[in-house]
Amino acid sequence: MHAPVAPKPEAGKAWIGNRYGLLTTQLVERLAILAERYVIAQIGPAGRDARAHVEHRALLDAWIGGDAAASTPG
Repeated sequence: MHAPVAPKPEAGKAWIGNRYGLLTTQLVERLAILAERYVIAQIGPAGRDARAHVEHRALLDAWIGGDAAASTPG
């Protein structure tokens, strides 16, 4: 008996050999959409994008510098 042959993938989509692959793909796609909506909501009001850039830069600098207390948001 021959091993099953994977179907040709659709443009831009890799074939995953089990039913959980489709579920995982759908979950990741939905999370990406929710993340995009969250980002748009957070930077929508005027000035939030500039403030977010400053806050993220400070977090990155603290993380690079090994300052665990400063690199924890909140």
